[in-house]
Amino acid sequence: MRRSAFTVGLIGGILSIPFSLVLGAMGALASSATLALLALALPIVGLLGASLTLSKPATAAWLLAAAGVGGLLALQLWYILPAALLLIAALMSWNAARDVPATQPAVVDRPNGASQ
Repeated sequence: MRRSAFTVGLIGGILSIPFSLVLGAMGALASSATLALLALALPIVGLLGASLTLSKPATAAWLLAAAGVGGLLALQLWYILPAALLLIAALMSWNAARDVPATQPAVVDRPNGASQ
């Protein structure tokens, strides 16, 4: 599940780069420079989230979700395909984080008659 989340998140992060570059540049020329800068920073957050899915899936889920939702807020429906991939990867990463079994205490096998 983690590798699938990594793959989907990586595709979504890479796909969001040209979307944010083109649409962020048009947004900077048209209306708000803040939203354009946000749109340019979100692919980095998405790629960072995708790279963390293998080691820290819960943190990765939050980063992927933030990149997906933030992209939708900044670029609206133009960002729907990368946002869908990032949000799917966030759900997959969140499920992978919940499936991690709790660590069990180590059981020491002592021979009969051994003192503690």
